[in-house]
Amino acid sequence: MCCSCSPDRTTWSSTSSPAPARPRTPCCWRTAPTVASAGRSRCSRLTRCPATRPRPRPGSPRWTRSLPPACARSRARSRRWCALAETYGLTWPGKKDALALAHTPPKGHLSTPNGRLDTVERSLGDVFIEGENLEVLKLLTPEYADAVKLIYVDPPYNTGNDPVYGDDYRDSSWLSMIYPRLVRARDLLTPDGLIAVSIDDHELHHLVTVMNEVFGEKNFITILNWRKRGTGGQVAKNAIINQVEYVVCFARDAAQLRLVGLPNENHGTARWRDFRKAGGQWQRRYRPKQFFPLWVLPDGSVSLTESPGAIAVHPTDATGEEGFWENGVPTTAERIDAGELRGRIIRGRWKIEQLEVAKQTTNAGNYLEIPSTRGTERLKALLGSVVLENPKPVELIHYLLHISDLRDGDVVLDFFAGSGTTGDAVLSWRAETGRDVSYVLVTSDHPVAAGTGAALAGFSTVAEIGLARVRAAADDVEALPPRTLKLVAD
Repeated sequence: MCCSCSPDRTTWSSTSSPAPARPRTPCCWRTAPTVASAGRSRCSRLTRCPATRPRPRPGSPRWTRSLPPACARSRARSRRWCALAETYGLTWPGKKDALALAHTPPKGHLSTPNGRLDTVERSLGDVFIEGENLEVLKLLTPEYADAVKLIYVDPPYNTGNDPVYGDDYRDSSWLSMIYPRLVRARDLLTPDGLIAVSIDDHELHHLVTVMNEVFGEKNFITILNWRKRGTGGQVAKNAIINQVEYVVCFARDAAQLRLVGLPNENHGTARWRDFRKAGGQWQRRYRPKQFFPLWVLPDGSVSLTESPGAIAVHPTDATGEEGFWENGVPTTAERIDAGELRGRIIRGRWKIEQLEVAKQTTNAGNYLEIPSTRGTERLKALLGSVVLENPKPVELIHYLLHISDLRDGDVVLDFFAGSGTTGDAVLSWRAETGRDVSYVLVTSDHPVAAGTGAALAGFSTVAEIGLARVRAAADDVEALPPRTLKLVAD
């Protein structure tokens, strides 16, 4: 505080006699009217003396005003710099335009061979749509909002190596392409829905950041690591073989998401194994309440209480170190009554074994080993020739269908349908499980490149490949072909 200021600041009173204006001092750099009171001078300003005011926060209006005189453009740059310095996220040229594009009205309508279709009703069942996918997503929203249980997409990887689709984007244009489509896709997911996006290491970091923004970091589920090939074959000098691709998984609302395990091929099979905890932290000190004796009779029956002729067995290893049983006393008693525990002599000493029956499902992991050649083999089996190189194998989509806990009436969407792998996978999975799940495929009318396997097989567009495949897959499981729709400009 300057020498002429007092803690109890008051305003200027018109009934008081004004004192001469006080000159500027090193402390008070502005003059202010004062009044005499009790022989003391009081500063009439309502604000704190500049010498004692806290330093302004960078980026605040007072901080900007304190800068040396500069043009408005310099000050605006300072504000933008502070805004960027205090926030975290991904930005790129064209981001605002991409977001605005997601909310513009659709450019066109859907039609069938019989004419215009104003509403895509869910009662249509399996649907195959040809057209620009962002506009189609907008047209699907009125009927499919909050109705799609699983979305799987395989967008361009931005490597420039795809002769059929064409995927040579700059990073900013790739982001502007994927961003509005993810925004629209989120609106279609059910509250307990899951979206899975295939990608490789070229755009993985960008994809995760964009999906964090669209779906929220709290709704991140996992990144599946798909090992698609080994290390065999010829490679360029000093090259490292790309063996792995990724599937980034987000939920609409992780709190409501239901994921289940994978089908267990050994379901119902039984085996006996050691009742003593093995592996990891198996020593007694970790579960002292689960260290207690079990009494075994010569016929192998087990009890918690001592009886004539019974032998006490403790959870110890071959060296005598104490461990603990798999269950505590109450659960152990229940398992004894159910006949799930027995005693057996192994290598000259009594051991307690437990009966284990394989469950219907096994735990799902985030590492998958599925050769990519299976996708090519499946496509060749359906269409008679190799029209695309390394399409996704149906087993990869089956994995997602299994863990998503799909039920009757659920819908699966793929708006980068390409060769129709997702539709093929849904058809075979539906035949296997008997669940009434439908699919919606959206693919472009992008022309295939001349001289490719697709062109030599007589296909002119990507949509023709996908439609031919799902029709062949439907015949394979004796299902109806999909309803076909096309985006038509207004």
